Amino acid sequence: MRSRLVKSMITDTVPAAATPLEVARGLAPSIRKRAAEIEAARQLPADLVMDIAHARLFRVALPEAEGGLGADIVTTLQVIEEVARADGSTGWCLAMGINTLRQSAQFAPEVRRQIFFSDPVGISAGSANPRGRAVAVPGGYRVTGHWFFASGCMHSSALHGACKVFDADAPRLRPNGDQEVRIAYFYPKSIARITDTWEVSGLRGTGSHDIEVVDLFVPEERTFSALDLRARVTGP
Repeated sequence: MRSRLVKSMITDTVPAAATPLEVARGLAPSIRKRAAEIEAARQLPADLVMDIAHARLFRVALPEAEGGLGADIVTTLQVIEEVARADGSTGWCLAMGINTLRQSAQFAPEVRRQIFFSDPVGISAGSANPRGRAVAVPGGYRVTGHWFFASGCMHSSALHGACKVFDADAPRLRPNGDQEVRIAYFYPKSIARITDTWEVSGLRGTGSHDIEVVDLFVPEERTFSALDLRARVTGP
């Protein structure tokens, strides 16, 4: 029931005949009017995030069967450009959100549904810089890490951070000798901590604060290898 409601919330505000670029152009004037507000608040307003979600722009590159707009890569970039022309911070956050949905294909379908399709926003924020330490334990990893520049963390549904993997104190090595790196997802995001650090002169509205976890258990299925990307969900 909840999944049907979420799908309805995502799709009921977008005319079926509108192209992805038309959707972005239709939303751009309202974004442009709020550019100063976004910079002052250092984050996107919650209602604007919902407008973007309801317009399916976070899901622009997903197939229509998943509540997306089915855009190819060129169209997706044009959509990001259109939104960024209205407000740079909003365009940046949109790009980051779209990318996390691309990464979601690394998860098994049931995990992907839980993290990315259990609410209408359904995106993650974090960092692929392996500043975390993931110690293997039965069923998953004990993760400790502090990551910078988690753009969109104030409105995302989940957080994530890349981690170097250890077996006890020994680095886990890949066949080529590199240390294994996995990206761990923290869901719901309340299990991680957001530290307000984003005091900058430009793109203030991205809210690119630090995120941190300390000795947090993350199930194996909520991680994937950053060095061996293999989509477990495919589609048009």
